[in-house]
Amino acid sequence: MYLCKSMIKKGRKISFRILSISAVLLSVLAMNSCRPTKHITDGEHLLANVKFDCDNSSIDYEELETTLRQKPNRKTLSVFRFHMMVYNIAKTGKERKWKEKIADVVGEAPVIYDEFATEKTLENIKSYLAAQSYYDAKVSVERKEKRKKISLTYKIETGEPFVLSKINYDIIDPKVLELVLLDTVNALMHTNGKFNTDDLQDERERLARMLKSNGYYYFSINNIHFYADTTGNPYETELTVAIRKSFDEENIANLTPFKSQVIRNIYIYADFDPKLSISDTENYNAQLDTISVDGYNIIYREKLKIKPSVLLQSCFVKRGDRYNIQNVEKTHSHLSNLKQFKLINIKLSASNDVFLDTQKEKFLDLHIYLTPLTKQSYTLELEGNNTSGNVGIAGVISYNNKNLLRGAQLFNIKGSLAFQTLTLESEDTRQTFFNTLEYGGEMKLNIPKLMIPFYENYEFVKNHNPKTRISTSFSYQQRPDYTRTIGNASF
Repeated sequence: MYLCKSMIKKGRKISFRILSISAVLLSVLAMNSCRPTKHITDGEHLLANVKFDCDNSSIDYEELETTLRQKPNRKTLSVFRFHMMVYNIAKTGKERKWKEKIADVVGEAPVIYDEFATEKTLENIKSYLAAQSYYDAKVSVERKEKRKKISLTYKIETGEPFVLSKINYDIIDPKVLELVLLDTVNALMHTNGKFNTDDLQDERERLARMLKSNGYYYFSINNIHFYADTTGNPYETELTVAIRKSFDEENIANLTPFKSQVIRNIYIYADFDPKLSISDTENYNAQLDTISVDGYNIIYREKLKIKPSVLLQSCFVKRGDRYNIQNVEKTHSHLSNLKQFKLINIKLSASNDVFLDTQKEKFLDLHIYLTPLTKQSYTLELEGNNTSGNVGIAGVISYNNKNLLRGAQLFNIKGSLAFQTLTLESEDTRQTFFNTLEYGGEMKLNIPKLMIPFYENYEFVKNHNPKTRISTSFSYQQRPDYTRTIGNASF
Protein backbone atom coordinates (compact mmCIF):
# COMPACT_ATOMS: atom_id res chain seq x y z
CA MET A 1 0.00 0.00 0.00
CA TYR A 2 2.80 2.38 0.92
CA LEU A 3 4.64 1.47 -2.31
CA CYS A 4 1.57 2.32 -4.38
CA LYS A 5 1.27 5.73 -2.70
CA SER A 6 4.95 6.44 -3.37
CA MET A 7 4.59 5.48 -7.02
CA ILE A 8 1.54 7.74 -7.36
CA LYS A 9 3.44 10.67 -5.84
CA LYS A 10 6.43 10.03 -8.13
CA GLY A 11 4.09 9.77 -11.11
CA ARG A 12 2.56 13.13 -10.23
CA LYS A 13 6.00 14.74 -9.89
CA ILE A 14 7.12 13.31 -13.26
CA SER A 15 3.90 14.51 -14.95
CA PHE A 16 4.33 17.97 -13.45
CA ARG A 17 7.95 18.12 -14.64
CA ILE A 18 6.96 17.02 -18.14
CA LEU A 19 4.24 19.70 -18.28
CA SER A 20 6.66 22.36 -17.01
CA ILE A 21 9.35 21.40 -19.53
CA SER A 22 6.77 21.32 -22.33
CA ALA A 23 5.46 24.76 -21.37
CA VAL A 24 9.00 26.19 -21.35
CA LEU A 25 9.81 24.61 -24.72
CA LEU A 26 6.57 25.91 -26.25
CA SER A 27 7.27 29.38 -24.86
CA VAL A 28 10.79 29.35 -26.32
CA LEU A 29 9.47 28.18 -29.69
CA ALA A 30 6.73 30.84 -29.65
CA MET A 31 9.18 33.59 -28.71
CA ASN A 32 11.55 32.45 -31.43
CA SER A 33 8.77 32.29 -34.06
CA CYS A 34 7.29 35.68 -33.17
CA ARG A 35 10.58 37.53 -32.72
CA PRO A 36 9.82 41.09 -33.95
CA THR A 37 12.71 41.18 -36.42
CA LYS A 38 12.36 37.58 -37.60
CA HIS A 39 11.05 38.61 -41.04
CA ILE A 40 13.21 41.76 -41.38
CA THR A 41 15.80 41.34 -44.13
CA ASP A 42 19.35 42.70 -44.03
CA GLY A 43 19.51 46.43 -44.63
CA GLU A 44 15.99 46.98 -43.26
CA HIS A 45 14.93 48.19 -39.83
CA LEU A 46 11.76 47.72 -37.82
CA LEU A 47 10.25 51.05 -36.77
CA ALA A 48 10.20 50.43 -33.02
CA ASN A 49 9.29 53.80 -31.56
CA VAL A 50 8.42 57.39 -32.53
CA LYS A 51 8.23 60.33 -30.14
CA PHE A 52 8.33 64.13 -30.11
CA ASP A 53 10.62 66.45 -28.18
CA CYS A 54 9.16 69.97 -28.33
CA ASP A 55 10.31 73.03 -26.39
CA ASN A 56 6.82 74.58 -26.43
CA SER A 57 4.20 73.15 -24.06
CA SER A 58 1.33 74.84 -25.94
CA ILE A 59 1.78 72.53 -28.94
CA ASP A 60 -0.79 69.72 -29.00
CA TYR A 61 1.00 66.36 -29.20
CA GLU A 62 -2.12 64.59 -30.47
CA GLU A 63 -2.23 66.96 -33.43
CA LEU A 64 1.49 66.41 -34.00
CA GLU A 65 0.82 62.68 -34.32
CA THR A 66 -1.49 63.38 -37.26
CA THR A 67 1.54 64.64 -39.19
CA LEU A 68 3.28 61.25 -39.04
CA ARG A 69 3.54 59.47 -42.37
CA GLN A 70 4.71 56.29 -40.67
CA LYS A 71 3.76 54.90 -37.25
CA PRO A 72 5.08 51.85 -35.35
CA ASN A 73 2.98 48.72 -35.01
CA ARG A 74 0.16 49.20 -32.52
CA LYS A 75 0.48 47.84 -29.00
CA THR A 76 -2.06 45.90 -26.97
CA LEU A 77 -2.57 47.25 -23.44
CA SER A 78 0.36 49.58 -24.23
CA VAL A 79 2.73 46.69 -23.50
CA PHE A 80 3.31 44.32 -26.43
CA ARG A 81 2.57 44.26 -30.15
CA PHE A 82 0.08 41.40 -30.23
CA HIS A 83 -1.04 41.89 -33.85
CA MET A 84 2.51 41.86 -35.19
CA MET A 85 3.23 38.74 -33.10
CA VAL A 86 0.21 36.99 -34.65
CA TYR A 87 1.42 38.00 -38.11
CA ASN A 88 4.92 36.60 -37.51
CA ILE A 89 3.56 33.31 -36.14
CA ALA A 90 1.19 32.95 -39.10
CA LYS A 91 4.04 33.57 -41.53
CA THR A 92 6.26 30.93 -39.89
CA GLY A 93 6.41 27.40 -41.31
CA LYS A 94 4.46 26.02 -44.24
CA GLU A 95 1.96 28.22 -46.01
CA ARG A 96 -1.65 27.45 -45.23
CA LYS A 97 -4.83 29.27 -46.27
CA TRP A 98 -6.07 29.51 -42.70
CA LYS A 99 -2.74 30.99 -41.61
CA GLU A 100 -2.91 33.58 -44.39
CA LYS A 101 -6.45 34.43 -43.28
CA ILE A 102 -5.32 34.97 -39.69
CA ALA A 103 -2.38 37.08 -40.86
CA ASP A 104 -4.65 39.29 -42.97
CA VAL A 105 -7.52 39.65 -40.48
CA VAL A 106 -5.84 39.66 -37.06
CA GLY A 107 -2.19 40.15 -37.86
CA GLU A 108 -0.30 43.30 -38.73
CA ALA A 109 2.82 43.29 -40.89
CA PRO A 110 5.95 44.77 -39.29
CA VAL A 111 6.40 48.45 -40.16
CA ILE A 112 9.67 48.79 -42.07
CA TYR A 113 11.42 52.13 -41.65
CA ASP A 114 11.07 54.36 -44.72
CA GLU A 115 13.42 57.33 -45.09
CA PHE A 116 11.12 59.05 -47.59
CA ALA A 117 8.19 58.86 -45.13
CA THR A 118 10.39 60.46 -42.46
CA GLU A 119 11.27 63.38 -44.76
CA LYS A 120 7.58 63.88 -45.56
CA THR A 121 6.80 63.87 -41.83
CA LEU A 122 9.37 66.64 -41.30
CA GLU A 123 7.63 68.69 -44.00
CA ASN A 124 4.21 68.01 -42.42
CA ILE A 125 5.42 69.14 -38.99
CA LYS A 126 6.81 72.37 -40.44
CA SER A 127 3.52 73.02 -42.26
CA TYR A 128 1.53 72.36 -39.10
CA LEU A 129 3.72 74.70 -37.03
CA ALA A 130 3.45 77.40 -39.70
CA ALA A 131 -0.34 77.10 -39.52
CA GLN A 132 -0.01 77.69 -35.76
CA SER A 133 1.94 80.94 -36.44
CA TYR A 134 5.45 79.45 -35.93
CA TYR A 135 7.00 80.19 -39.32
CA ASP A 136 10.62 80.09 -38.11
CA ALA A 137 10.34 76.72 -36.38
CA LYS A 138 13.28 74.31 -36.61
CA VAL A 139 12.52 70.61 -36.96
CA SER A 140 15.00 67.73 -37.04
CA VAL A 141 14.94 63.99 -36.46
CA GLU A 142 17.22 61.87 -34.30
CA ARG A 143 17.64 58.21 -35.28
CA LYS A 144 18.77 55.47 -32.90
CA GLU A 145 19.52 52.04 -34.38
CA LYS A 146 19.88 48.83 -32.41
CA ARG A 147 20.28 45.56 -34.26
CA LYS A 148 17.42 45.62 -36.76
CA LYS A 149 15.31 48.19 -34.90
CA ILE A 150 15.18 51.96 -35.22
CA SER A 151 13.66 54.62 -32.96
CA LEU A 152 12.89 58.17 -34.08
CA THR A 153 12.72 61.36 -32.06
CA TYR A 154 11.43 64.48 -33.80
CA LYS A 155 13.03 67.50 -32.13
CA ILE A 156 11.07 70.76 -32.44
CA GLU A 157 12.13 74.31 -31.65
CA THR A 158 9.10 76.49 -32.38
CA GLY A 159 10.73 79.90 -32.05
CA GLU A 160 8.65 83.07 -31.69
CA PRO A 161 5.06 83.12 -33.03
CA PHE A 162 3.88 85.69 -35.58
CA VAL A 163 1.17 88.01 -34.22
CA LEU A 164 -1.41 90.21 -35.92
CA SER A 165 -0.31 93.82 -35.66
CA LYS A 166 -3.20 95.24 -37.71
CA ILE A 167 -6.35 94.08 -39.54
CA ASN A 168 -7.55 96.01 -42.61
CA TYR A 169 -10.77 95.58 -44.59
CA ASP A 170 -10.79 95.96 -48.37
CA ILE A 171 -14.53 95.78 -49.14
CA ILE A 172 -16.00 97.81 -52.00
CA ASP A 173 -19.68 97.16 -51.22
CA PRO A 174 -20.66 99.68 -48.47
CA LYS A 175 -23.54 97.54 -47.10
CA VAL A 176 -21.34 94.46 -46.81
CA LEU A 177 -18.58 96.55 -45.22
CA GLU A 178 -21.04 97.87 -42.64
CA LEU A 179 -22.23 94.36 -41.75
CA VAL A 180 -18.66 93.07 -41.41
CA LEU A 181 -17.54 95.97 -39.21
CA LEU A 182 -20.60 95.64 -36.96
CA ASP A 183 -19.82 91.94 -36.53
CA THR A 184 -16.12 92.30 -35.64
CA VAL A 185 -17.01 91.55 -32.01
CA ASN A 186 -17.58 87.94 -33.13
CA ALA A 187 -14.41 87.76 -35.24
CA LEU A 188 -12.02 84.88 -34.58
CA MET A 189 -8.94 87.03 -35.21
CA HIS A 190 -7.90 90.08 -33.22
CA THR A 191 -4.91 92.39 -33.13
CA ASN A 192 -2.04 91.16 -30.95
CA GLY A 193 -3.35 87.62 -31.35
CA LYS A 194 -1.45 84.80 -33.05
CA PHE A 195 -1.53 84.69 -36.84
CA ASN A 196 -3.06 81.23 -37.22
CA THR A 197 -3.94 80.10 -40.75
CA ASP A 198 -6.45 77.58 -39.36
CA ASP A 199 -8.34 80.55 -37.93
CA LEU A 200 -8.36 82.16 -41.37
CA GLN A 201 -10.43 79.31 -42.82
CA ASP A 202 -12.79 79.36 -39.85
CA GLU A 203 -13.15 83.13 -40.19
CA ARG A 204 -14.02 82.79 -43.88
CA GLU A 205 -16.78 80.34 -43.04
CA ARG A 206 -18.04 82.55 -40.21
CA LEU A 207 -18.18 85.66 -42.40
CA ALA A 208 -19.94 83.76 -45.20
CA ARG A 209 -22.55 82.43 -42.77
CA MET A 210 -23.06 85.88 -41.24
CA LEU A 211 -23.76 87.38 -44.67
CA LYS A 212 -26.05 84.46 -45.58
CA SER A 213 -27.96 85.29 -42.39
CA ASN A 214 -28.41 88.85 -43.68
CA GLY A 215 -29.92 88.09 -47.07
CA TYR A 216 -26.95 87.19 -49.28
CA TYR A 217 -27.92 83.72 -50.52
CA TYR A 218 -25.35 83.57 -53.32
CA PHE A 219 -22.44 84.67 -51.13
CA SER A 220 -19.74 82.03 -50.54
CA ILE A 221 -16.31 81.65 -48.97
CA ASN A 222 -14.82 82.13 -52.45
CA ASN A 223 -15.80 85.80 -52.20
CA ILE A 224 -13.36 86.26 -49.30
CA HIS A 225 -9.58 86.44 -49.61
CA PHE A 226 -6.91 87.20 -47.01
CA TYR A 227 -3.63 88.98 -47.72
CA ALA A 228 -0.84 88.81 -45.12
CA ASP A 229 2.08 91.26 -45.08
CA THR A 230 5.08 90.18 -42.99
CA THR A 231 7.58 92.71 -44.37
CA GLY A 232 7.21 95.08 -41.40
CA ASN A 233 8.50 94.48 -37.90
CA PRO A 234 9.85 91.02 -37.05
CA TYR A 235 7.20 88.47 -36.09
CA GLU A 236 4.38 90.90 -36.94
CA THR A 237 1.75 90.41 -39.63
CA GLU A 238 -0.56 92.98 -41.16
CA LEU A 239 -3.69 91.23 -42.42
CA THR A 240 -6.10 92.50 -45.08
CA VAL A 241 -9.59 91.00 -45.43
CA ALA A 242 -10.79 91.46 -49.01
CA ILE A 243 -14.34 90.77 -50.23
CA ARG A 244 -15.18 90.86 -53.95
CA LYS A 245 -17.79 89.41 -56.28
CA SER A 246 -14.88 87.87 -58.16
CA PHE A 247 -11.12 87.72 -57.76
CA ASP A 248 -10.45 87.01 -61.42
CA GLU A 249 -8.03 89.46 -62.97
CA GLU A 250 -10.71 90.64 -65.40
CA ASN A 251 -13.40 91.23 -62.73
CA ILE A 252 -11.47 92.09 -59.56
CA ALA A 253 -12.07 95.81 -60.10
CA ASN A 254 -15.82 95.29 -60.60
CA LEU A 255 -17.62 97.86 -58.43
CA THR A 256 -21.06 96.23 -58.74
CA PRO A 257 -22.39 95.67 -55.20
CA PHE A 258 -23.69 92.34 -53.92
CA LYS A 259 -27.44 91.85 -54.12
CA SER A 260 -29.41 90.49 -51.20
CA GLN A 261 -32.25 88.04 -51.87
CA VAL A 262 -35.90 88.12 -50.83
CA ILE A 263 -38.25 85.13 -50.50
CA ARG A 264 -40.96 85.51 -53.15
CA ASN A 265 -42.88 82.19 -53.09
CA ILE A 266 -43.01 79.31 -50.61
CA TYR A 267 -44.13 75.85 -51.73
CA ILE A 268 -44.71 73.06 -49.21
CA TYR A 269 -45.12 69.56 -50.69
CA ALA A 270 -47.00 67.89 -47.83
CA ASP A 271 -46.84 64.28 -49.11
CA PHE A 272 -44.02 64.26 -51.62
CA ASP A 273 -43.20 60.92 -53.25
CA PRO A 274 -39.70 61.13 -54.77
CA LYS A 275 -39.99 57.81 -56.65
CA LEU A 276 -43.25 58.67 -58.41
CA SER A 277 -42.08 62.20 -59.19
CA ILE A 278 -39.16 60.73 -61.15
CA SER A 279 -40.67 57.57 -62.66
CA ASP A 280 -44.04 59.05 -63.71
CA THR A 281 -43.58 62.81 -63.60
CA GLU A 282 -46.44 63.84 -65.87
CA ASN A 283 -49.08 61.67 -64.18
CA TYR A 284 -47.76 62.58 -60.72
CA ASN A 285 -47.97 66.33 -61.36
CA ALA A 286 -51.50 65.94 -62.73
CA GLN A 287 -52.65 64.55 -59.36
CA LEU A 288 -51.38 67.52 -57.36
CA ASP A 289 -53.66 70.10 -55.82
CA THR A 290 -52.75 73.39 -54.10
CA ILE A 291 -54.20 75.52 -51.33
CA SER A 292 -52.82 78.89 -50.20
CA VAL A 293 -52.74 79.74 -46.50
CA ASP A 294 -51.18 82.98 -45.21
CA GLY A 295 -48.88 83.24 -48.22
CA TYR A 296 -47.80 79.58 -48.17
CA ASN A 297 -48.64 77.28 -51.10
CA ILE A 298 -49.36 73.80 -49.74
CA ILE A 299 -49.28 71.12 -52.43
CA TYR A 300 -50.78 67.67 -51.85
CA ARG A 301 -52.36 64.66 -53.57
CA GLU A 302 -55.96 63.51 -53.12
CA LYS A 303 -56.43 64.70 -49.51
CA LEU A 304 -54.33 66.87 -47.22
CA LYS A 305 -53.42 64.52 -44.37
CA ILE A 306 -52.04 67.12 -41.97
CA LYS A 307 -53.51 70.44 -40.90
CA PRO A 308 -51.91 73.51 -42.53
CA SER A 309 -51.52 75.15 -39.10
CA VAL A 310 -49.15 72.35 -38.04
CA LEU A 311 -46.90 72.97 -41.04
CA LEU A 312 -47.03 76.74 -40.68
CA GLN A 313 -46.08 76.71 -36.99
CA SER A 314 -42.87 74.91 -37.98
CA CYS A 315 -41.97 77.26 -40.84
CA PHE A 316 -39.69 80.17 -39.92
CA VAL A 317 -39.51 81.60 -43.44
CA LYS A 318 -42.18 84.03 -44.63
CA ARG A 319 -42.99 85.48 -48.00
CA GLY A 320 -41.26 88.85 -48.40
CA ASP A 321 -38.59 88.05 -45.80
CA ARG A 322 -34.96 88.63 -46.56
CA TYR A 323 -33.15 85.32 -46.95
CA ASN A 324 -31.70 84.01 -43.69
CA ILE A 325 -29.91 80.66 -43.55
CA GLN A 326 -30.68 80.33 -39.83
CA ASN A 327 -34.43 80.47 -40.47
CA VAL A 328 -34.10 77.74 -43.10
CA GLU A 329 -32.21 75.54 -40.62
CA LYS A 330 -34.78 76.20 -37.88
CA THR A 331 -37.56 75.21 -40.27
CA HIS A 332 -35.85 71.91 -41.00
CA SER A 333 -35.25 71.26 -37.29
CA HIS A 334 -38.86 71.97 -36.23
CA LEU A 335 -40.32 69.88 -39.04
CA SER A 336 -38.05 67.03 -37.97
CA ASN A 337 -39.21 67.36 -34.35
CA LEU A 338 -42.79 66.69 -35.45
CA LYS A 339 -41.72 63.07 -36.15
CA GLN A 340 -44.06 62.93 -39.12
CA PHE A 341 -41.63 62.74 -42.03
CA LYS A 342 -38.95 60.28 -43.06
CA LEU A 343 -37.53 62.72 -45.61
CA ILE A 344 -37.28 66.52 -45.34
CA ASN A 345 -35.60 68.38 -48.17
CA ILE A 346 -35.49 72.18 -48.44
CA LYS A 347 -34.34 73.79 -51.68
CA LEU A 348 -34.07 77.39 -52.86
CA SER A 349 -34.05 78.55 -56.45
CA ALA A 350 -34.43 81.72 -58.48
CA SER A 351 -38.10 82.68 -58.85
CA ASN A 352 -39.71 81.51 -62.08
CA ASP A 353 -42.30 84.31 -62.18
CA VAL A 354 -39.74 87.13 -62.42
CA PHE A 355 -39.28 88.23 -66.02
CA LEU A 356 -36.92 91.21 -65.74
CA ASP A 357 -33.30 90.12 -65.94
CA THR A 358 -32.30 92.84 -63.50
CA GLN A 359 -34.66 91.39 -60.87
CA LYS A 360 -34.00 87.66 -61.30
CA GLU A 361 -31.05 87.71 -58.92
CA LYS A 362 -33.13 89.37 -56.21
CA PHE A 363 -35.99 86.89 -55.64
CA LEU A 364 -35.95 83.30 -54.40
CA ASP A 365 -38.54 80.54 -54.22
CA LEU A 366 -38.46 78.18 -51.25
CA HIS A 367 -39.45 74.54 -51.86
CA ILE A 368 -40.05 72.25 -48.86
CA TYR A 369 -40.41 68.56 -49.80
CA LEU A 370 -41.95 66.38 -47.06
CA THR A 371 -42.22 62.60 -47.37
CA PRO A 372 -44.49 61.24 -44.58
CA LEU A 373 -43.79 58.26 -42.38
CA THR A 374 -46.27 55.37 -42.18
CA LYS A 375 -49.17 56.72 -40.16
CA GLN A 376 -50.27 53.59 -38.26
CA SER A 377 -48.50 50.52 -36.94
CA TYR A 378 -49.34 47.51 -34.77
CA THR A 379 -47.03 45.45 -32.59
CA LEU A 380 -47.62 42.05 -30.99
CA GLU A 381 -45.11 40.54 -28.57
CA LEU A 382 -45.26 37.09 -26.96
CA GLU A 383 -42.74 35.75 -24.47
CA GLY A 384 -42.18 32.86 -22.11
CA ASN A 385 -39.96 32.86 -19.04
CA ASN A 386 -38.66 30.58 -16.32
CA THR A 387 -37.31 32.29 -13.22
CA SER A 388 -36.09 29.92 -10.51
CA GLY A 389 -38.69 27.38 -11.54
CA ASN A 390 -41.50 29.94 -11.79
CA VAL A 391 -42.88 29.40 -15.30
CA GLY A 392 -44.78 32.21 -16.99
CA ILE A 393 -46.09 33.52 -20.29
CA ALA A 394 -46.92 37.09 -21.33
CA GLY A 395 -48.24 39.00 -24.29
CA VAL A 396 -48.23 42.68 -25.26
CA ILE A 397 -50.17 44.32 -28.07
CA SER A 398 -49.73 47.97 -28.99
CA TYR A 399 -51.10 50.41 -31.54
CA ASN A 400 -49.32 53.58 -32.75
CA ASN A 401 -50.76 56.48 -34.70
CA LYS A 402 -48.35 59.26 -35.68
CA ASN A 403 -51.04 61.70 -36.85
CA LEU A 404 -54.18 60.94 -34.88
CA LEU A 405 -56.29 64.04 -35.59
CA ARG A 406 -54.26 65.48 -38.50
CA GLY A 407 -52.39 67.63 -36.00
CA ALA A 408 -49.15 65.58 -35.72
CA GLN A 409 -50.40 64.06 -32.46
CA LEU A 410 -48.45 60.95 -31.48
CA PHE A 411 -50.88 58.41 -30.02
CA ASN A 412 -49.94 55.10 -28.44
CA ILE A 413 -52.12 52.54 -26.66
CA LYS A 414 -50.78 49.32 -25.21
CA GLY A 415 -52.32 46.33 -23.43
CA SER A 416 -50.57 43.47 -21.64
CA LEU A 417 -51.58 40.12 -20.14
CA ALA A 418 -49.34 37.77 -18.13
CA PHE A 419 -49.70 34.46 -16.28
CA GLN A 420 -47.14 32.88 -13.97
CA THR A 421 -46.89 29.89 -11.70
CA LEU A 422 -45.52 31.12 -8.38
CA THR A 423 -43.97 28.55 -6.06
CA LEU A 424 -45.52 28.81 -2.59
CA GLU A 425 -43.49 28.46 0.60
CA SER A 426 -46.42 27.28 2.75
CA GLU A 427 -47.08 23.53 2.54
CA ASP A 428 -50.71 23.99 3.61
CA THR A 429 -51.59 26.02 0.54
CA ARG A 430 -52.46 23.95 -2.48
CA GLN A 431 -50.21 24.53 -5.52
CA THR A 432 -52.08 25.61 -8.67
CA PHE A 433 -50.81 26.11 -12.19
CA PHE A 434 -50.67 29.77 -13.31
CA ASN A 435 -51.71 31.06 -9.91
CA THR A 436 -50.61 34.62 -10.73
CA LEU A 437 -52.50 36.91 -13.10
CA GLU A 438 -51.52 40.38 -14.25
CA TYR A 439 -53.05 42.58 -16.91
CA GLY A 440 -52.96 46.27 -17.66
CA GLY A 441 -53.09 49.02 -20.20
CA GLU A 442 -51.36 52.29 -21.03
CA MET A 443 -52.32 55.20 -23.26
CA LYS A 444 -50.14 58.17 -24.29
CA LEU A 445 -50.87 61.23 -26.39
CA ASN A 446 -48.20 63.79 -27.37
CA ILE A 447 -49.44 67.06 -28.89
CA PRO A 448 -46.91 69.45 -30.52
CA LYS A 449 -48.36 72.62 -28.97
CA LEU A 450 -49.57 74.09 -25.71
CA MET A 451 -53.13 72.96 -25.00
CA ILE A 452 -54.78 76.15 -23.75
CA PRO A 453 -58.44 76.74 -24.72
CA PHE A 454 -59.07 79.62 -27.15
CA TYR A 455 -55.34 80.32 -27.51
CA GLU A 456 -53.46 79.96 -30.79
CA ASN A 457 -50.07 81.62 -31.13
CA TYR A 458 -47.73 80.44 -33.88
CA GLU A 459 -44.89 82.69 -32.74
CA PHE A 460 -44.97 81.25 -29.22
CA VAL A 461 -44.81 77.71 -30.63
CA LYS A 462 -41.93 78.65 -32.95
CA ASN A 463 -39.86 80.30 -30.25
CA HIS A 464 -40.44 77.81 -27.43
CA ASN A 465 -41.46 74.56 -29.19
CA PRO A 466 -43.93 73.55 -26.41
CA LYS A 467 -45.49 70.09 -26.17
CA THR A 468 -48.44 68.71 -24.26
CA ARG A 469 -48.26 65.14 -22.96
CA ILE A 470 -51.27 63.23 -21.67
CA SER A 471 -50.91 59.71 -20.32
CA THR A 472 -52.92 57.24 -18.28
CA SER A 473 -52.30 53.67 -17.20
CA PHE A 474 -53.68 50.95 -14.95
CA SER A 475 -52.50 47.55 -13.77
CA TYR A 476 -54.35 44.68 -12.06
CA GLN A 477 -52.32 42.06 -10.15
CA GLN A 478 -53.74 38.90 -8.59
CA ARG A 479 -51.30 36.76 -6.62
CA PRO A 480 -51.76 34.05 -3.98
CA ASP A 481 -50.71 36.46 -1.23
CA TYR A 482 -52.42 39.68 -2.40
CA THR A 483 -54.57 41.38 -5.04
CA ARG A 484 -54.19 45.01 -6.06
CA THR A 485 -55.08 47.56 -8.74
CA ILE A 486 -52.77 50.44 -9.66
CA GLY A 487 -53.82 53.49 -11.68
CA ASN A 488 -51.91 56.53 -12.89
CA ALA A 489 -52.68 59.63 -14.94
CA SER A 490 -50.62 62.69 -15.91
CA PHE A 491 -51.04 65.87 -17.95
